[in-house]
Amino acid sequence: TDEKDVCDGDDCGGPGVDLGDGSEENPYKIYDCEDLQNIQNDLEGSYILMNDIDCSDTINWKQEDEGKGFVPIGVDYQTPFEGTLDGNCFEINNLYIDFSEVTSRQRPAGLFASVHGGKIHDLSLIGADIKCNSSSTGIIAADIQQETLIERVYVKGNIYVHFFNGPNPSAYTGGIVGTLGANSQIIDSYSDVYIDAKITSNDESKLGGIAGLIMGGSQNNERIIRSYSVGDLLSPYRGLMGGIVGWSIGGSVEDSFSIIEYGGWGASYIGGIVGQAAPIHISNCGWNLPPYICVGDIYPGDNNDVQGCVREDGISTFYGSDNPVVTSWDFENVWEAHDNDLPTLRCQS
Repeated sequence: TDEKDVCDGDDCGGPGVDLGDGSEENPYKIYDCEDLQNIQNDLEGSYILMNDIDCSDTINWKQEDEGKGFVPIGVDYQTPFEGTLDGNCFEINNLYIDFSEVTSRQRPAGLFASVHGGKIHDLSLIGADIKCNSSSTGIIAADIQQETLIERVYVKGNIYVHFFNGPNPSAYTGGIVGTLGANSQIIDSYSDVYIDAKITSNDESKLGGIAGLIMGGSQNNERIIRSYSVGDLLSPYRGLMGGIVGWSIGGSVEDSFSIIEYGGWGASYIGGIVGQAAPIHISNCGWNLPPYICVGDIYPGDNNDVQGCVREDGISTFYGSDNPVVTSWDFENVWEAHDNDLPTLRCQS
C-alpha cells in the first residue's frame, strides 16, 4: 500500500503512516471518507477506522446513472463485500447517497450494498441521508447474507424511498439493513431512523426499524438479538411496517424492543415488532407506541412461535436495566444503562 499524508498529531501519525495490508493482523487503516470509499478496491480485506470520519462532502460527489454521493461498497449481489470492518468505536458522519433520479435500474443503497460472510462491528454511523429507488436499503447495508454478523452498531439518519418505475417494484427498507438472510445476524445494535416510503398505488414497501425483510433459510438461523429501534416509519398506501422487521419469512427476533411512531397508516399491516410474518419466532420483546399487536399479520402454520411479546406503557419503562426485555443484555461490557434515557452502547464515541 502506498504511503499517504494523513494528518498531523500523535493519534493519527503523519507522512508515511502505515496503512496496513488488509490482513486480520494488520488491517487497512481508514482515516477519511475517500479511504472508506476505496474499500471497494479489496472486497475481501480487513479494515479498521482510526478516527471519526466526516463524509459531509459526499453530497457533492457524482456517480454514474444519475446517482449522487457515496457509492455503496460491494456494488451488488454478484460482487459483495466479504471482509471485516472494525469501527474501533469511532463514528462515520453525514454519509449521503441519492439514487432518486436513477431510472435505468434499481440500485441497493447503504454504506454497503451487499455483504456475504462479512463482519461489521463497533461502529456508529450518524447523520446518514439516503434517497433510494425501490431496492433493498439500510444505513449499514442493503443486503446481508451467508453468515454476515453486524454487532455493536448504532445508526441514525433518514431514508427516503423513491420507487423505481419498472416491473414489480418493491422496497425492503430497514434502519440497519434492508434484507437479512442466510444465517446472518444483528446483535447488540440499535437504530434511530426516519423512513419515508414515497409510494403509489402500484408499489409495495416493507419497512422495519432495524430490517425491512428477514429471509429465513433452511436452518432458520437469521436473528436479531438484544437490539432496539426508535424513530418514524411512514407509508401512505400499501406495504408492511414493523418496529423491528417489516416482513419476516422465517428467522427470529429475541430480547429486543421498539419505540417507533407510524405515519400515513395506509400500510396493509403494522406490528409493534413485525409487520407480517410467514413464519416467525419472537421471544421476550416489547414495544411502546401503537399499533396494539406484536405482529400485524401472521400466516397460519405450525412454525410460528410468539412468546413474551408485550406492549409497554410509556417509553420510560425501557430506561435503566430492569425491564424484562433487557435482562439478558450485558450492561457491564456492551451496554450502558441510563436512569432517564434509553440504553446506549459503551463503544460509542
